[in-house]
Amino acid sequence: LYHMLLHPNIFNDVNGEYPSLQSNEKLNTASNKILKINGFDYYTTFSLWDTYRNIHPFLSLVYPKKQLDMVKTMLSMYTEDGWLPKLVFGGMETYIMVGDPAISVIADTYLRGIRDFDIDLAYEAMKHNATVTEANNPVRPGMDNLLKYGYIPEGEKNKRGVWGSVSTAQEYCIADWNLAQIAKTLGKEDDYKLFYDRSMLYKNYFAQNTNFILPKLSDCS
Repeated sequence: LYHMLLHPNIFNDVNGEYPSLQSNEKLNTASNKILKINGFDYYTTFSLWDTYRNIHPFLSLVYPKKQLDMVKTMLSMYTEDGWLPKLVFGGMETYIMVGDPAISVIADTYLRGIRDFDIDLAYEAMKHNATVTEANNPVRPGMDNLLKYGYIPEGEKNKRGVWGSVSTAQEYCIADWNLAQIAKTLGKEDDYKLFYDRSMLYKNYFAQNTNFILPKLSDCS
């Protein structure tokens, strides 16, 4: 329990001021602004690829106020940086590891009944992460190929920042399934069908001859 509560950690000072979110240097969006929040704590050190499956569901059950503040932080990060966080260390967005895990955290939180946050802004942010084309989307490398082929082809020519074609695609499917559940809850049936169908693309990796999930080349082999 002690280790589970080490991170994420509060980043703002006692007066609510904190350094604005910065992105890694290759994106050229770093700034030195001091911002101020009111009414909640602003967190950092979101190792979301590691924690969306366990730490955040746990916090939702045991420390719902902390979890709520973390979701509000993620929405603040979207407002600051234009993207929901992927992997943030010390106020710096690194955009490393796989998937789009903030979507799963927000969906899980909302569907557990922790809803004292702007769900319209949250849905806008989640959909933005999931739909902006790859060339302009630092969160989802390989997404264009996933939508084009139904899978992300393995191979150097297609990777472009993809940390494992299978892992990346499976994580996008998980995020899209969670987004579909929120769309359904909000009565957005067209979006529900779109993201649910996308979430089922994981099946394209299943090899019947081995009963394993395996990578595929661009020629489907």
